[in-house]
Amino acid sequence: MVYVFCGVHEYLCQNRIEAISENSLVPGSKIRWKIVEVPQNILIPRKLFAVAPLNDTEIAILGGWTDDGSLLNDVVLFDTKTLLC
Repeated sequence: MVYVFCGVHEYLCQNRIEAISENSLVPGSKIRWKIVEVPQNILIPRKLFAVAPLNDTEIAILGGWTDDGSLLNDVVLFDTKTLLC
């Protein structure tokens, strides 16, 4: 799987996660992104953050900045098996 975390869309920070299967990248196959909408109370919309794999099923989303320029000092764990934070 390939994951895209948060980021900026139309100048606003996002709190969603997108995933695509390696099989979807084969020429001729229809590309299908899976969108994981995460509640803002779990994953605050952010930009300029770090992401680090911890093991086979967990990815850490670390810190970043909000739209208003506030620094985030949090760590959110994303489970690749359940697609939940």
